[in-house]
Amino acid sequence: MKKAGPAIVFLSSYDYPAFHALAVERGAAGYLLKTAPVTEILDAIRIAASGRTSFPLHDLRSARSALRSPSDRELEVIRLLMAGRSNEQIGTELAIGPRTVESHLRRLFARYSVYNRTALVMLALHEGWIEQSSR
Repeated sequence: MKKAGPAIVFLSSYDYPAFHALAVERGAAGYLLKTAPVTEILDAIRIAASGRTSFPLHDLRSARSALRSPSDRELEVIRLLMAGRSNEQIGTELAIGPRTVESHLRRLFARYSVYNRTALVMLALHEGWIEQSSR
């Protein structure tokens, strides 16, 4: 049965498992890197137009193993961590208490099996949840 609405094939510069998972979750018909050969891109478009999906096996495996992305608020906390802010500074900037910041951090550490702020930021960068500022 064909879905209502247009079929979407993502073309991206990013080969992150979290991005593959998001494409699958949102009902995309495919996910390709911008560096894919034109013939592969055209094939994916034709497949999507016929109502099927064209995810490379690597991307489907990657999507299944992807970590759950942090919430928008958790991402704000991680970005401020990357900027070197303390819990008190993060709380002030986000209009929340330092204990709430600590709660966010405890949950993130447990969810992703990391043990410190630096490891959390490095994971977020590696997974493509945040980008390093170009300052």
